[in-house]
Amino acid sequence: MLDLNYLHYNNKKHFVFIINPISGTNRRISFKELIQKEFKEYSFEIHITERPQHASEIASRYANQEDINVIGVGGDGTINEIAQALVNTNTRMGIIPNGSGNGFAGHLLKNSTRNEAIQILKNNRYALCDTLLINNNLCCNTSGIGLSAFVAYKFDTIGKRGLLSYVKLGLSTFYQFPTFNLTVDDIDYKDKLLLEITNSSQLGNKAFVSPDASVQDGNAELVFLKKPSVFEVPSLIYDVFSGSFKRNKLAYHDKKHSSKIYLEKENHLHIDGEYKGLVREVELKVLKQSLQFIC
Repeated sequence: MLDLNYLHYNNKKHFVFIINPISGTNRRISFKELIQKEFKEYSFEIHITERPQHASEIASRYANQEDINVIGVGGDGTINEIAQALVNTNTRMGIIPNGSGNGFAGHLLKNSTRNEAIQILKNNRYALCDTLLINNNLCCNTSGIGLSAFVAYKFDTIGKRGLLSYVKLGLSTFYQFPTFNLTVDDIDYKDKLLLEITNSSQLGNKAFVSPDASVQDGNAELVFLKKPSVFEVPSLIYDVFSGSFKRNKLAYHDKKHSSKIYLEKENHLHIDGEYKGLVREVELKVLKQSLQFIC
């Protein structure tokens, strides 16, 4: 993971907190009380989301208001909804991570604890970060085709949150999920288990699939993975969680600022962990330094 550059001082003092009550496993009341305690010396307001895209609706009220910091309390999906409203505006956003993975927050906040994240919000620094467009849908962290998207689909259906549920789903579908063929910018790739399009270094939970990724270089990283044998799984898992995934012989990495992807057959797609259905084509564009993020 590369260090952030171009940090700026943030003199905005009013905080708008948007809490996703179903993100992660913690109850929302603890976050309301935590915010009221930790930000009692600041000007702030608290909103609770009630439905999909509600966070985006709330955040849109504050777009291009220079004296506002919009803070999501949730995971990558919450960040995505808020960023939809704030991308390419001069309103800054931040995060108190409370998702199942927290990949984008993990990258930008360097896997800080909740209390450390709160202190970061008070420190008033921000960076200009890239975002991605995937089939004209905003992506902040990662988008995936194949296994990771299928797991996201199953994760939505079981009604349980948290890392353990996600891991169980991944293991139960790992060997049953078929490989697929695709073409990326006129180059053919065969028998892939997944293609992950990454803006940051990690999927979440310190799983580093693009350990050298930068959210400020104007590029996304395309990560192709072959299906491992049962004997290759331990080293694959080790490389993902030790930050050495790039050396794994099953993985291939490429950097793109834009790309067109064609699948031989329909396959599953996720964006920031949210399932988007079956697709045959995926178009990638990088929106360079399009989001002001407190970090």
